[in-house]
Amino acid sequence: MPDHPYNFVELPALPPAMSRRGTMSGRLFGWSILKVLGWKVEGAFPDIPKFLLVAAPHTSNWDAFIGLAAALRLNLDVSFFAKQEAFKPPLGWILRTLGGIPVDRSAAHGLVGEAIRAFEGRDTLVLGITPEATRKKLDRWKTGFHHIGRAADVPIVLVALDFGRKTIGPIATIDLTDDLDNDLAVIATYLKGIEGRNPELFTPPV
Repeated sequence: MPDHPYNFVELPALPPAMSRRGTMSGRLFGWSILKVLGWKVEGAFPDIPKFLLVAAPHTSNWDAFIGLAAALRLNLDVSFFAKQEAFKPPLGWILRTLGGIPVDRSAAHGLVGEAIRAFEGRDTLVLGITPEATRKKLDRWKTGFHHIGRAADVPIVLVALDFGRKTIGPIATIDLTDDLDNDLAVIATYLKGIEGRNPELFTPPV
């Protein structure tokens, strides 16, 4: 978009297989937020229609704000789960517009079952997941994302939120295997040197 007064040229376009959502005004809004905060989006997404977007490190509520700005900036159609009680008007309208999918956390199948059905029922889906907590440090990542990826037969795209460099973007596409510990170790190697907003809350994958 070289003739636009704002500089969008540092980013590659989303690949053809990925679905898009948004408008030029939304894209400009996301760009403006990142510009004011001094953040940049780096990296390129794979040309595949379905994957789990695993964002890390997740140590602050700011992560969601930065991630939303980046998604708007890219016109990225990314979905996420939220408890169904949050989808009452007017907040529910906003959540659905942003890609929210209501889920009953008390149901027997839980989030994993909901995610698997979501992948099975759509031709394209990017589902965002954060396997860490933001308020306390865990011993290791929650592994629901791995069960989802294996059952739905989709890879993960690891997106790094690096507060040290103020960059956000995909750093690896990983095909999951039946060896959970090895897959987590692979993820950990990609996250070396990536700095969360609150490093003391960072939960290592393994």
